[in-house]
Amino acid sequence: MSTIGRTIVTHIAAVLFSAISFNVLAQANWPNGQTVRVIVPFPGGASTLDYLVRTLTPDLSKSLGSPVIVDNKPGA
Repeated sequence: MSTIGRTIVTHIAAVLFSAISFNVLAQANWPNGQTVRVIVPFPGGASTLDYLVRTLTPDLSKSLGSPVIVDNKPGA
């Protein structure tokens, strides 16, 4: 597998792990109304990770009952 392929697989695994973790937090009495900020270390629209995070945030927001904001910080 090429380096780029491994990087993409790693990013996808990280996003899925984060989504599962947030779902666990949602079931653990997350304080309603508290904004959750997901930081993506790439410019908006520049990576597959940004796309995946933006795809998952509506479901995450619904399960948490709180707004979820995607914050792109290149180089973070």
